[in-house]
Amino acid sequence: MKNYLQNLAAGFAILLIALPVIADGVTHIWTIGDSTMCNYKQNEERRGWCQELPLYINANAKVHNHGHSGYSSKQFYNSQNDWGKTIDSIQAGDILIIQFAHNDEKGKGLDNDTVKALGCTNSVDKRGTTPNGSYKTYLKKFIEEARAKGATPVLATSICRRKFDTNGNITRSGRHDLGDSYQIVENKKIVSGPKLSADDHTMDFSYQLEQVAQEENVPYIDLMTVTKNEWERLYAAGGVDSVKQYFRTHETNDETHLNEPGAQLVAKMAAKLFYDGDTPLKPFINTEAAGITTNGISKANAESATVVSKTYYSIDGTVLSHPLDNGITIVRQKNSDGSVTVKKVAGRDF
Repeated sequence: MKNYLQNLAAGFAILLIALPVIADGVTHIWTIGDSTMCNYKQNEERRGWCQELPLYINANAKVHNHGHSGYSSKQFYNSQNDWGKTIDSIQAGDILIIQFAHNDEKGKGLDNDTVKALGCTNSVDKRGTTPNGSYKTYLKKFIEEARAKGATPVLATSICRRKFDTNGNITRSGRHDLGDSYQIVENKKIVSGPKLSADDHTMDFSYQLEQVAQEENVPYIDLMTVTKNEWERLYAAGGVDSVKQYFRTHETNDETHLNEPGAQLVAKMAAKLFYDGDTPLKPFINTEAAGITTNGISKANAESATVVSKTYYSIDGTVLSHPLDNGITIVRQKNSDGSVTVKKVAGRDF
């Protein structure tokens, strides 16, 4: 009898260890993507925006960041250590955020599986996917399998690269649209494709993700556009250096990867998009940290309230003339009914 009870206890312990997520009363948010969202060590300059996302999530949810540096949608899906572990951990009621494009571009518009199937002797980067083909296929695989587990998928276009033209606008390739320079297969050879018109989105990863969202009825946020607009605004106000302050530039002149202030800035913008877009993440946004007013409208959209004054403080309480990402902003605003609301906003005030 004693041995039976010991074996039973041991078996129960193994079962507990095998459970991917223990029910704890919180909603679990899983994030999958590339180096622009993944976790880094604290001594590294790089930061992923999903590494900082917990700053803007309330106590009712927990973020599990499974982003993997260097991975495309194809590579992530086919990795047991990545998608395999993620989908095994996902349970009913969870939320899955999906953001890929940066490394899907590595094939310059081609998928190496297609290249081989067409009889080419040369090849392209194995991570690459075709924007209007295999890229959409892998996004739909994530969606289908997450839904099969009872989870809710949410798509996000990838943050844009810090690539400006001479007018201070983000370039087409910086927006993940390869229409100006991509490759095709002709007569079993890889050659450059003809430049596409601005309204031709065949090679546009952001556009194709939005198409998947519509085709599959999946909520999505457009991080590409909001980061594009923010980088262009900063560039117009203070030149390229005002944008570079949010990117990894101490180690290398990086046009893709964010530093800690940049990751926090993008995570905050994402939180506002999740909230304003009525996505499944809305109930889990830390509205105070994200700068969202009590009437449910983000500060960027609050047209009925007039700001009376703003006072900026550093983290140690020193009064400043400008806001800091790691500081505090006290906002006094007059509402449409004549009342005055005083709000404390963590970080940069939008």
